Amino acid sequence: MSKEEMRWDLSQLVVSTDPASVRRTLESMVAEAGKLRDEYYGKIGSLDAEGLLVLLGIAESDRPGDADYLSEKIINLRIFED
Repeated sequence: MSKEEMRWDLSQLVVSTDPASVRRTLESMVAEAGKLRDEYYGKIGSLDAEGLLVLLGIAESDRPGDADYLSEKIINLRIFED
């Protein structure tokens, strides 16, 4: 695989594609993921639908496409029994 094939388009994930800005954003995301892990480790399987929505931050003000996008991601998280 060439370097060009490995290049990721981060423009939809970050405000700026400047390397320092991307690093700060990713460090922030890792910190948030750590907080989520600490709070919900071993508990996600016992959440009901409302609890899962709260965990994922889905709100009534979100657009339908936002919820659809997140639900597709959730389905593929491998936290549910087959």
